[in-house]
Amino acid sequence: MPKKGNLVQAMDISFNMVSICFLVFITSSFIFLPLTIFSGGLSDISVATLFDWGVLLYLGIFCSGIAFWLYNRALSNENISSEYIAIYSLLNPIIGVIMGVLLHGDLIPIRKIIGICLILGAIIIVNRSTYPNAEIEEIQKE
Repeated sequence: MPKKGNLVQAMDISFNMVSICFLVFITSSFIFLPLTIFSGGLSDISVATLFDWGVLLYLGIFCSGIAFWLYNRALSNENISSEYIAIYSLLNPIIGVIMGVLLHGDLIPIRKIIGICLILGAIIIVNRSTYPNAEIEEIQKE
């Protein structure tokens, strides 16, 4: 019997998650590249320095590539509920803000603090309403 809420298992479909993620990136690139070209978004490329390209490479490899690879590995793990993975993926913007403060010395404006509190509050509310105490004990036994 498939786990409650796991649509892929319920439909008995087996896909390679890395392939799906790759196809999503390729499709979105083809969709957004013309929009970027026509909106003039490529005009700043000529003034990009070597440091700028290094930052883009870092963001592409670590913040996108490895993060999505780990996300897909977690999705393919049968011991982790896809609902938890989706909920905790909401922590990405919070981690980004914290890393900006720690590594770059960014200041956190009040709007970001409010946003962080709203995201954390939503995660707490969803976790409490998704698995009441009786269900948590049942899940821990499995």
